[in-house]
Amino acid sequence: MKRRTSADHKLLQLCSRVEQAIDLALGASADPLLQGCWVVEVRPAPTARRLCVRIQTADAVPIDELERGLLRATPWLRSEVAVFVNRRKTPDLLVIWAGPAA
Repeated sequence: MKRRTSADHKLLQLCSRVEQAIDLALGASADPLLQGCWVVEVRPAPTARRLCVRIQTADAVPIDELERGLLRATPWLRSEVAVFVNRRKTPDLLVIWAGPAA
């Protein structure tokens, strides 16, 4: 059985904090398209320097419009993460659509 290391714990904690920050930011967004989104998962891509953020939405929106909105919002989301997460360097974010909500 593999034991979790302190580094593993800190990485999981970072992913959790980034998820919280982005969920809060999406809910407070002025863009109605982003307001209907939530975070499904945050994971390293491949390390803590870059995180993959998977987003879903319950609304039926054109995928290309949603992906453009997420791409435009990524720098803003990263700045929101920087405020929320206490780290020397804010991780880069790869924000992607996770597919339709079940």
